[in-house]
Amino acid sequence: MLFLGIDQHLRQLTISMLRDHLPPVREEPDEVEKLTMDEFEVKSFVREVVKSFERKAA
Repeated sequence: MLFLGIDQHLRQLTISMLRDHLPPVREEPDEVEKLTMDEFEVKSFVREVVKSFERKAA
């Protein structure tokens, strides 16, 4: 029982420490360049999700 209390205390301490060290808020740019499927080449997948890709040479 004592260990559960210590574990919960450490978890809360860690969460509060992370909350104090968040990265600065940045504004989103006005325009974001959008890529089409023709502009990049998929190098590898992890179960149907793209793991790595490269932009095709112009």
